[in-house]
Amino acid sequence: MDRRSPVRFLCFTNLLFIFGIPLFSQQKGQMAPTSLIPASSSLQQYPEMETIKYVDFNNNVYTIAGGKLHYAPMKVENSSSGIYSGGDEQLITLSEEQLAMIGEKAQAIADTLSLHLEQRQMLTAVLFVGEGEDRKKFIVARSELQGGLEKLLKDLMAQ
Repeated sequence: MDRRSPVRFLCFTNLLFIFGIPLFSQQKGQMAPTSLIPASSSLQQYPEMETIKYVDFNNNVYTIAGGKLHYAPMKVENSSSGIYSGGDEQLITLSEEQLAMIGEKAQAIADTLSLHLEQRQMLTAVLFVGEGEDRKKFIVARSELQGGLEKLLKDLMAQ
């Protein structure tokens, strides 16, 4: 057994704690909100959508807040393999149209109850919407909707 394994496990569990990802299952019966995004697409008008955080399968974190997209990649020293790196940290400014596209994809994930899981496991992502007591959390399985949000975020960073 690799001597670093306990250290990697502790780093991983600390990251889970920092990002609010439970190590144990959530309460059953949790329902998705019915409308995170109203028909109008301006996120600035709707405080519950002003902050969106998406944590991908590799624990790279995409935070959308204040009209910006901040990408915080997994670092080699924190990865469970000790090899994986999510690349470089990025911060980009988003247009209203880009914010609306992100919001619509986040809304679709939040509304699709069949994607929601009670506990995070391998090959799952986490979507957080809102802040503080109003923050909603969705652990989501690999899906077309999840992949669409992730692709959009990656495409926006590549521009």
